[in-house]
Amino acid sequence: MHIQTETRESVLIWQINRPERRNALGTILAQELWEKTHALQKVLPPWHELPSSRPQTIRLLAIKVTPNKADRDPIWIAGGDLKELSQLTTPEEGRKYAETMTQVCQALTELPIPVVALIDGLVIGGGIEFALAADFRFATTRSRFHFKQLELGLATAYGSAQRLIQLIGVSKAMDWLLRTQILGAQEALRHGLIHETVGSPEDLDDALKRLTSQIERLPPQGVHAQKRMLHGRGPDTARTTDELDLFASLWMQTYHKERLKAFQGRT
Repeated sequence: MHIQTETRESVLIWQINRPERRNALGTILAQELWEKTHALQKVLPPWHELPSSRPQTIRLLAIKVTPNKADRDPIWIAGGDLKELSQLTTPEEGRKYAETMTQVCQALTELPIPVVALIDGLVIGGGIEFALAADFRFATTRSRFHFKQLELGLATAYGSAQRLIQLIGVSKAMDWLLRTQILGAQEALRHGLIHETVGSPEDLDDALKRLTSQIERLPPQGVHAQKRMLHGRGPDTARTTDELDLFASLWMQTYHKERLKAFQGRT
């Protein structure tokens, strides 16, 4: 397993631990993330169903990664794992992978506790999309966000187009994605892509502690209800299906195959 689990008082921490692949998302991590989120959904029922005699001890989920120490500049999640994804040779296989990650992201938004992504370093493509499923995104000032999807002959998946539009609007999303922009932490903060910047990886832990203390003061039933109100019913099912179908239609098109081959030589 590549996801280490730790509990610190009321905080559940998932640490993605695949530094040799720069924690890139692929079929292996997608399946492990789905198993984790599915299991957590089962042990965290809606707050209104919890008897008062069984107070819930987990109030927040934090997602971290283990960086590759050989990198001069840290990488948080290096988009998709091209070595794994190159083994998916049909549109149907590409869609199945994207569908699994879509289910992971939707499950995170439906959890009755806040989810926070603790980001340090470069986040590429699908790594940004995964982070969008968190309720809070804290990042170090050296973090950067590269919307690289179209450079690989693909587009967004995971229900991410809708989440991005909800955050920043169609115009800005169009600008970032079609111009394959790289955003610094301050610009990401200014536009609402992230919630807070800190100076160092150690400061991320302090930010997590502050958030935890704020959440712990609130009634869990209210936190769950408010989160559900803000997320609504999640991404529109028809639009998500359309996104997955369009993503699959791009899979293994000539440009995508060429870019996979080019980038594979660098991994």
